[in-house]
Amino acid sequence: MVRKWVNIDEYLISRYEQARINISNVKKLLENNKSQKEISLILKLSAGCISQIIKKNNLK
Repeated sequence: MVRKWVNIDEYLISRYEQARINISNVKKLLENNKSQKEISLILKLSAGCISQIIKKNNLK
């Protein structure tokens, strides 16, 4: 008999944790004078997602 806890992925990152990681990465790239288009290509996020991160966190 296998316990259900064996099937849980311990390395799973929640969307909230991933959002915090994305915010810090966008902040670092903006400090290095990267454009929004370059940031979206580097992080593989949409341009709209980058715009929302910048807008909600007052990064620019």
